[in-house]
Amino acid sequence: MNIQAAIRSLLVAHEEISDLVGDQVRPDKLSEKDSLAIRPAIILELGTFSDLADLSGTSSNEADGTVLIICCAHTRAEAGEVEATVKSVLDGYRGGSSGLSLEACKYQSTSYEHEPPDEDSDSKDWYLNVATYYVFARA
Repeated sequence: MNIQAAIRSLLVAHEEISDLVGDQVRPDKLSEKDSLAIRPAIILELGTFSDLADLSGTSSNEADGTVLIICCAHTRAEAGEVEATVKSVLDGYRGGSSGLSLEACKYQSTSYEHEPPDEDSDSKDWYLNVATYYVFARA
């Protein structure tokens, strides 16, 4: 069950999100070709996830857990705009995506991080809004 692929497909299919980040929605980390200089980005990380079983112990083809949606940008305002747009798409979503049925997507909380640039580089600050969602999916 590829929860990250299902959520990525859902996010990049929405015009509001692709207007903000293009196709820069990645599992686990940004790729070498991604550029925050051009636009913000989204990183998807699986938190704790469990495959569910029925009472006999047989797999039910269901899983639940948390997904971290990390909205990355060079300004706090951009990171907040990306997070708000993701929330408008994901919070309360029920439907199909990439062969999975996402039965529940529920916003839980957001933490905020700021990563200043290295002293000896010409890189910029990074602002990260890390939103946690509960997800229940069925294959």
